[in-house]
Amino acid sequence: AEAWINGTSLGGQSFGAEQLQIEYNFPFIFPPGLFARYSVQINSHVVQRSDGKHQIYAYRGKVPVVISYRPAKGTQQPDILSIASHASLPNIWTAWQAITPLVEELNILLQEWPGLYYSVHVLCSKCLKRGSPHPHTFPGELLSQPRPEGVTEIICPKNGNERVNVALVYPPTPTVISPCSK
Repeated sequence: AEAWINGTSLGGQSFGAEQLQIEYNFPFIFPPGLFARYSVQINSHVVQRSDGKHQIYAYRGKVPVVISYRPAKGTQQPDILSIASHASLPNIWTAWQAITPLVEELNILLQEWPGLYYSVHVLCSKCLKRGSPHPHTFPGELLSQPRPEGVTEIICPKNGNERVNVALVYPPTPTVISPCSK
């Protein structure tokens, strides 16, 4: 499981897949029961599901998805809920197709806690591939915006010479519900 999330095979070799990961950070309060409720909400979207205490491994069609909850380790760290998938770059749209309904389902559920503070981020796939313990995070607002025209790559600020394909940051079509708290 850890190997999957880090983009390596069991032999430690990278398998050329790009990881798509959306993170929801809850710095103050993680709504009680949110992970359990979300787990139920997504049931109609996934198959071949395997649940752990803080993770759900499943498939949307033939595309693997992992939903993880990482409780805060002390007051200085946020609780984190992440939704991840992977695919080769030419097929990254399949990963977006797999996680977008799960993101939208979480956004709908979070509306039940008006005023809840949280932030949403798209993790840099290049940082994830490198195994960075603190990958760059692109703002979640990008999920509800169209891809910029004429731009094929953006630069990862954590590693200035690293170019990230725009398809790894912006979904093919913007999400219906903005993932950002109001």
